[in-house]
Amino acid sequence: MLPVALADWATRTPVQFLWLLGSALTGTIGVYCMSWACEIGDASVVTPIDFAQFPTAAVLGFVAFAEFPSSTMVLGAAIIVLATFWIARFAGKRRAAG
Repeated sequence: MLPVALADWATRTPVQFLWLLGSALTGTIGVYCMSWACEIGDASVVTPIDFAQFPTAAVLGFVAFAEFPSSTMVLGAAIIVLATFWIARFAGKRRAAG
């Protein structure tokens, strides 16, 4: 892969480098926050919230790039959102009862 990358290499501008650095920084912070949330919270509650990034990415893709999600993406997003609410609701009841 390196020869292919070198054949089409383009040096990034300082602005592009700052966007790349910001993306790396926010990604690192996101991973740290999810790890911390799993450490202090119940993983059965925290993990479905992590999956909410997929529908969020679809909405941002639509808003920023006019990308239309496929019907299977919409169905999957609906399942994720409903499962997240379902788990959050019953995990709260389980903690209150136990």
